[in-house]
Formats: sequence, C-alpha cells, structure tokens
Amino acid sequence: MITYKKIKDYQGGIKDVFCSNTSSFYEFSEPITKGKFCGNIYNLDKPTKFVQVSDAKSHIERLVFPLYVLDGYTDDDLRNEVNACCDRGRQCEGVWTMLIHGGDIDTIEPVNNYLERLVSYNEKEDKQNG
Repeated sequence: MITYKKIKDYQGGIKDVFCSNTSSFYEFSEPITKGKFCGNIYNLDKPTKFVQVSDAKSHIERLVFPLYVLDGYTDDDLRNEVNACCDRGRQCEGVWTMLIHGGDIDTIEPVNNYLERLVSYNEKEDKQNG
C-alpha cells in the first residue's frame, strides 16, 4: 500500500522556482505514475515520489503538482529545499477555478483528500499489473 508523509510547509528556497506562498510538500512511500487533469487520469511525465500542494496567490484554488528531482540532485536536496533542485510537472490533482471570478471555495478540500485520490489512481495500476 502506498502511503505519504508531509515533508514540510513552504519555508523558502523552493519559492524561487514555484510562485505560491502557501505550499506543502509531500513524499509518497513509492513512486507514483498517474495523476488526474481536467477529469482524466493520465500518465505523469516520469515516476516521482514528491508532490507540491499549492494554494493560488491570486484567487481561491488548490492544486497538486508532481515534483521531479533534476539530474545532478538527490531526493535529499528536495527534502532540504535546495534551490532549483526540481521541476514541477502538470497539475495531477485539484480543480482549476476562474481567476476572473475570484476562484471557487467549493473546490477546496482537505489536503489528504487529494493525496488519497493520487494513491487510489496508482494502486489501481499496481493491482492491474500484479
């Protein structure tokens, strides 16, 4: 079973790469390969154990993004917020909202809901391949 843990809330460092002031970083026990975008489950660019849960600065919106550790860096570099050690992929959970309408509070869920859905997409894949 895939589990996850919070690495930390945003404290600096990675902000130079990602714009949100309110971010949390999570690590899965196993790499995930699937996410959901615009209602469709899709394959991530590559497997990753890390995601960023990010609240928009300009309107009400919470999205989850996969984080990919770049060549020359390690997982520990990401855990320790080494600047520019990772790249953020396409949204893998959450609902886009309309900036011009100020966002939509009804789309905001507890962080665990997003992470549990990511686990479910990836565990289904494991069961189908097992």
